[in-house]
Amino acid sequence: MSQKYGVGFKARAVMLIEDRIRIERCSAWMACVAVGQALGGVSPHTLRNWWKQRRVDDGRDLGVSTSELEELRRLRRENLELRRADEILKAASAFSQRSSTAPRRDDPFRRRAPRPFRG
Repeated sequence: MSQKYGVGFKARAVMLIEDRIRIERCSAWMACVAVGQALGGVSPHTLRNWWKQRRVDDGRDLGVSTSELEELRRLRRENLELRRADEILKAASAFSQRSSTAPRRDDPFRRRAPRPFRG
């Protein structure tokens, strides 16, 4: 079951992990397991992901930051919307007539006058 945690809860959890690693000199995994149990059964995998993402956001590890991920999601959504709009416009143009200003062949008012024969 997926559960949403607040930003403050995540920040507190990551701070507890950092403190446990620094004070007890244990591995990140062991700190995540202990903090997860202390916080009421939060998965250590979830806590480790939060901890790793914080390190990336702080510039301590390589990876894609949270702000870059948000921008990428926004751009992908915008790209999808533009593609849908393009498909709609393509479908609409297939059903529309030619330009209203372009002369029709069968329009008697827009026909050219016949040229005189030169022979």
